Amino acid sequence: MSEQNVTSRERFSHLEDKIYRVSEFFKQVLEQNHQLKEEIEALTNRFHELEERCARLEKMVGTVREEKDLIAEKIRSILTVLDALEKR
Repeated sequence: MSEQNVTSRERFSHLEDKIYRVSEFFKQVLEQNHQLKEEIEALTNRFHELEERCARLEKMVGTVREEKDLIAEKIRSILTVLDALEKR
C-alpha cells in the first residue's frame, strides 16, 4: 500500500470518529433537552398551583379583614353603649 492510501484511510477513520462523537454529543443534547422540557412542565404546573393557592389565601385575608372590621365596629358600638350607661 502506498502512503497516500494509509493517510486517506487515517483521515477517513478520524472523520468517522468525529462523526460518531458528534452523533453521541447530539444524543446527549437531545436527552438533556427532553429532561429540561419535563422539568419546565413540572415547574410550570407547580407555579400554577402556587398561584391558585396565593389567590385563595388573598381571598381568605380579605375575608378575615372584613370580619375584623365588623368585630371592631361591634366592639365600638358596645363601648358606646357602656359609656352611655356609665354616664347615667
